[in-house]
Amino acid sequence: IRENKNALTTLDEAIKKAGTLYEKAENIDHPMAKTVTKAGNALSRVGWILDFTLAHETDILALLGADTPERYIVFNQNRDEIRANGGFPGSIITFTMYKGNIEDFRTDDVYYYDWNLYPYKEPPPPWLSLISGNYGLRDVNYYASFRDTLDKANNFIEKSGDPTVTVGVAIHQWLVEDMLGVLSGVTLSGVNIPFTSENFSPLMSTLVESRYGERTSAKDVLGDFVSAFFEKVEKQKAYSDMFDI
Repeated sequence: IRENKNALTTLDEAIKKAGTLYEKAENIDHPMAKTVTKAGNALSRVGWILDFTLAHETDILALLGADTPERYIVFNQNRDEIRANGGFPGSIITFTMYKGNIEDFRTDDVYYYDWNLYPYKEPPPPWLSLISGNYGLRDVNYYASFRDTLDKANNFIEKSGDPTVTVGVAIHQWLVEDMLGVLSGVTLSGVNIPFTSENFSPLMSTLVESRYGERTSAKDVLGDFVSAFFEKVEKQKAYSDMFDI
C-alpha cells in the first residue's frame, strides 16, 4: 500500500474499465456471457476495495498495525437482550494486529472478564442499578455512544488484567442471519434442524441455554457452529457473497 501507490492507482483504473466492459456481456447471447459477467462483477468489487484503500490509506495502515501494534476487541452481539448500543455481547474476540499479522487471537465468554474483576467490582450507575446489581463488561452496551462503551470496556478490561484495547468492533446478529440467507442453511452435527436466517436466534439461544454440547462453556456450541459455517462457505465457494455482506 505504501510503496506501490502509483501502481495501485493504475491498477484501479484498469480494473474499473475491464469491469465495466465485462458487465455488458450479460446482454450478449453467448455461452460464455454468464461467466464473463461474473468476472466483471468480481472486478468491480476489487475496484471498490482499491478505491477505499487509496482514499483511506493512513487509517488502513494504522488498523493493520503498520507501525504500532493495535489491540482489537470484537463484541459479538445478540438481540435477545437488547442494549442502547446493540445487543448483549455474549462472546468476545481479542487479538493484536501488527504489520498486517494477527497475533494472540483469543475467544472468550463475556463473563471471563467479569470473573477476573474481583476485587475490583464497582456498583452500577444509578440508572442501571434499577434493573441490575451487577456491573461489568457485559453491561457496557447500556451506553448510547459506542465511544463511551469502549472507554468503559477498557476500564474493565484493564482491571481484569488484560492489555488495553485500541480498536473496537461490534458484530450484530443480523450480519450472521444475512450470511445464512446466502448459504441456505448450515447443519451442525448432532442437531437435526439446520440453522437458517429465520431460526438462528431461537435455535442458538435454546441450545446455549440448555448447555447443549458443553465441554468447557455453555457457548461451546457457538464455536461448533462457526466451524460448520466456514465449512459451508468453503463448500459453496461463497467468499464474494460473504465479503459483500
